[in-house]
Amino acid sequence: MRIKLGLVFVGLLSLMVACKATKVSVDTSEDKGSNAKAKGPFTLNVIYGEQYCGGAQPTDGIIEDISRPKPFLNGKIYIAEEGPNQEVIDEKEVQLDKEANVKLNLDSGRYFISLIPLTPEPMDSSLSPAEMDKIKCNNQWRKVTGRSFVLGGQNPSYQIALLKECNPCEEPKP
Repeated sequence: MRIKLGLVFVGLLSLMVACKATKVSVDTSEDKGSNAKAKGPFTLNVIYGEQYCGGAQPTDGIIEDISRPKPFLNGKIYIAEEGPNQEVIDEKEVQLDKEANVKLNLDSGRYFISLIPLTPEPMDSSLSPAEMDKIKCNNQWRKVTGRSFVLGGQNPSYQIALLKECNPCEEPKP
């Protein structure tokens, strides 16, 4: 039952994200007189949906409530420029305001946004294999729950939809 509800919700959220993404206009025309990137400010508004991560069978009311997209009021997000191979460049923690907005002065380009910070893998082997596996699991989970998007063009405002998924790197709730 939990998997079925999760699949239904992921499908609905994907549809919602696709609809919101169509409102983002990106100017792909080149300015022949300048190679400079456009610079913000850009305003992001973050909404989210979530999965049920409890152990007991949820009521229909709980499923309906968590399935409804909500503004991520006063939340923390992590945003980074996205490199050519989807690598993270200079991730920053950003605090949203009471209306789930943040104004950023960023260059136009491709970015990655997530509710989960990147955990850098240590350069030495000071961690146990279990600790390294946890770091790798968290970073993979971050990729699944985050989203790439493009800033630029004539549009100064964007609405980004994210999904709070259950953490597969932790034990399930009883």
